[in-house]
Amino acid sequence: MQTIISLDKINPVAQNLQRALNCQLVVPETKKFRDNETYIRIKTDLSNHEVLIVQSLYYPQEFHLFQVLNLAYLIKRLGATSIKLIAPYMCYSRADRDILGGEAVSLLTVLSLIKASPINELIVVDLHNPSAIPDEISKKLKISNVLPTKSIKNFLSATVGEIDSEWSVVAPDKGAEYRAKELAELLKIRYTSFEKHRDPITGTVNLRNIDDVNIIGTKVILIDDMVTTGNSLLQVVKILKKKKIQKVCVIVTHSLTNNLIEKFQDTKIDILASTLSVPSEISKIDITPDLLDTISF
Repeated sequence: MQTIISLDKINPVAQNLQRALNCQLVVPETKKFRDNETYIRIKTDLSNHEVLIVQSLYYPQEFHLFQVLNLAYLIKRLGATSIKLIAPYMCYSRADRDILGGEAVSLLTVLSLIKASPINELIVVDLHNPSAIPDEISKKLKISNVLPTKSIKNFLSATVGEIDSEWSVVAPDKGAEYRAKELAELLKIRYTSFEKHRDPITGTVNLRNIDDVNIIGTKVILIDDMVTTGNSLLQVVKILKKKKIQKVCVIVTHSLTNNLIEKFQDTKIDILASTLSVPSEISKIDITPDLLDTISF
């Protein structure tokens, strides 16, 4: 028997998957004690169940991560035969390497904790840098990185209508170019990217070789994996407007802030949206279609 377990009473990703897979959805009983330690209880018999935990690891990251690990050990003790974790947003995904020397590679710590738990498989959505997953982890823990390409296409079709040759997909930097390429191939349009430099100490972002970016058409889908301050995307949008782009749709997978609508209100962009991976004011895109392509019960 298949069971989805979500720690959140209102979890649109879990609810959408439950409807699509036609299986039961269990929400454990949880509470916090006065010292902030947490309590979890599941009253459902999970003997011989295949369990899919659906929990995004956004802020507060450490809390959500511990809750998932604690939940996995409980599910195993209750008799589940397999445990998969769908973490639409993977915490610490940007801390994937030691740049300055002596820095913690926090993504490795998180993945090591998951690998050591009863979780058999990890499914993430649009990991910041999939190539950063070390072999020592991937050999022992099956990890699937899902790009929400089909979901974004469905959303755009429902909001802007037909995507024709006047459209291009643009990535804000070379690191995001593969995302733009995959979406462009699905939409059968062109793609390109800017070149971005981020100061490793101050975090200041500057775009380079702006005049070399050749955008075909008058409509752009600007795509990226995550947004925190929105400053980088805002720079790109202003440049696109200077290049006489008439329509701009900004699509990100993970929105980690709640002031983007205000920040972009003077840019006259047409769409500002993210997936449902993290709750935010712009979270609109259902990622079920892409997740279903990866989940195997």
